Amino acid sequence: MKEEKTIQEELKLQPDGRRLGEMSEADLDVLRELEDRDEDEERSMMKPPTGLMPKWLLEEKRKSAIRQAVNRYFMAGGYQIPIEWIEEYNQIVARNPVRPGIQC
Repeated sequence: MKEEKTIQEELKLQPDGRRLGEMSEADLDVLRELEDRDEDEERSMMKPPTGLMPKWLLEEKRKSAIRQAVNRYFMAGGYQIPIEWIEEYNQIVARNPVRPGIQC
């Protein structure tokens, strides 16, 4: 003998009238909140964008470039080294104490 199914069973409705597998508005709100929370956590875990190179490192590189230019002029022979290069080099040296292990 075959049992008769109720309309709810035939349509696969849940007691609150939703079809099986459908989410209620409250469930959707909770899901949205969880997704927002996940996005916030992802943003907070991401690395910050690249910032500026430290000024002391820029000046170390500039000091090295001046040293190399002076050396090239000296090795070429007969070229006068611009006084501005020497003055800039001395200013950088005065502003930045020697950093052990840093060689530019």
